[in-house]
Amino acid sequence: MASFNSFAAKELQYVLKKCGIKAMVTDTKYGYQDYEGILKKCLAENPGHPLEQVIWRADNSVTLDGSVRELHFDKFRAEPDTNYQAMVEDIIAKANTDDPVNIQFTSGTTGNPKGALLSHHG
Repeated sequence: MASFNSFAAKELQYVLKKCGIKAMVTDTKYGYQDYEGILKKCLAENPGHPLEQVIWRADNSVTLDGSVRELHFDKFRAEPDTNYQAMVEDIIAKANTDDPVNIQFTSGTTGNPKGALLSHHG
């Protein structure tokens, strides 16, 4: 598993830099994938990363190294903020179906991962 985490951490660092990703939403794990461990390794080995914020979908006990701001969806659910909710609804209402929503990356088995830009419509 450690070798996979090393490989995945290198892919993550490539994607963070390539796209200038400043924020990400993620789970701590999925199946055998240890997203928390991969992210920790990536951040520890790359102090110049562009990432500023991580939003964890679950598990309020997760903490990184302090180099990024961390939020947890559980807190949003437990402490609703009507101003924040109104802001998010306004952003959603202004979204166009052709606006980009996601960059999907390949696994990079033949080189660096390659990205494909997806729209809200897709």
